[in-house]
Amino acid sequence: MNEVKLMLIEIVGDELRIDISLTTLLILIVTIILITILLKKQKNKGAIFKKTVPVKMQYSIGGQTIEYEILRSYRNIEIAHRVFIEIMTRKAGQPFDHENDVIVEIYNSWYEMFSLIRNEIKDIPGNLIKGNETTKNLVSLLMDVLNKGLRPHLTSYQAKYRKWWLSHEKEEISPQELQKKYPEYEEQVSSIREVNMMLVKYCEQLKKIIYDK
Repeated sequence: MNEVKLMLIEIVGDELRIDISLTTLLILIVTIILITILLKKQKNKGAIFKKTVPVKMQYSIGGQTIEYEILRSYRNIEIAHRVFIEIMTRKAGQPFDHENDVIVEIYNSWYEMFSLIRNEIKDIPGNLIKGNETTKNLVSLLMDVLNKGLRPHLTSYQAKYRKWWLSHEKEEISPQELQKKYPEYEEQVSSIREVNMMLVKYCEQLKKIIYDK
């Protein structure tokens, strides 16, 4: 069996000679590359955890503007991303369509979304909240999605609309045509659209946390 010498060190007279094989050289190059990549990842990770993102929201009530500073930690990015997807893949994040949307189905979707976002808030570990103002700000932002985005409309319209709907749903017309007979239909739809617009604005702010843009 032929021996492969990775490195040969010898002293010839007053000279120190070091012969490195091609295999050894390749191993050294690969090792240096891997160390560089790991150090870069570690640096980027540290940068994410140190970076805070200014998040501003303006509410229609009194034109109030609230600004949060939210830390771009991996945990916060993960939570923001889940809430972002939850809103944008439901009717809450889409304009109301007079011809096709059914209000009862929208309310059902909102209720599910409300519960899921609330659970996201409940699942944030206490050690991330205690003494951590930026994580508290994320909790406040998500609470605003519920309390300033969804709750006011649901409180004003949902219960009485569902009561009306149950008493009329057996009429032999399409759900879209039936809901237009609701006495407060235009006002209700206008409010739904306002909620949609506000939730889209929330998503724009969540994108700042997720993508740092």
